Amino acid sequence: MVPQGLVQGTDGNFYGTTFSGGIYTATYTGEPLNLGAVGAGTLFKITPAGVETVLYSFPARLNPQDTIDPNGFIQGTDGSFYGTTQSGGANGDGTVFKYTP
Repeated sequence: MVPQGLVQGTDGNFYGTTFSGGIYTATYTGEPLNLGAVGAGTLFKITPAGVETVLYSFPARLNPQDTIDPNGFIQGTDGSFYGTTQSGGANGDGTVFKYTP
């Protein structure tokens, strides 16, 4: 996994993304499709005590529209996190995503 930076949230926890890694799961059902496959990045949280939790695993490429390879993100004034991906989306050129903790 390649970390893409760390942001301290307003809740005191640290949030970040990785460019690769994670568990590959189906986009719509959340069920594992291939337990041995490597995902296309993660969104994670680390508490001030150092406890890490993977909040979301970006899926491996199922089709060109999949949102994959996160580049990092920021926290908005509404408390949600907003980020971009390097690839995926309708044209394969990346997407914008929102995560609400």
